[in-house]
Amino acid sequence: MLISQANDYAVRSLIYIVKNSQYKKIFTTKEVAEKLKISRIFLAKIFQKLANKGLINSMKGVKGGVMIIKDTDKITLYDIFEAVDGIPVLRKCIYNRKICSLNYDCGMNKFFNKTQKLLENELKKVTIVNLAKKSNY
Repeated sequence: MLISQANDYAVRSLIYIVKNSQYKKIFTTKEVAEKLKISRIFLAKIFQKLANKGLINSMKGVKGGVMIIKDTDKITLYDIFEAVDGIPVLRKCIYNRKICSLNYDCGMNKFFNKTQKLLENELKKVTIVNLAKKSNY
């Protein structure tokens, strides 16, 4: 399982915003990108995906930027990953159903499906606020 770079940047940028939202509410993409040393263009695409899922609001113009609009106690890693680049998958079957007649009865598939569900349940428990409390941005 690999967490994509986009998912990683999304989490880190939201942690930064949560940690600093006591000082201000609107953050420019440029500011967040410079602080976290990531591509502004790539971060803008990530912010667009987060906005499309209703996690942040994106405002254009001179006083534009992004702000979190969903209750931060309710934004989970699952929400972020799902919005940006999808939930990480532990393992996909190397066979397709046309080749392998054991697809549904395969012990490995059962194990990895169960483990995938455990991972997803854990991702739903971890909020951005919990992560922000443990981070030093």
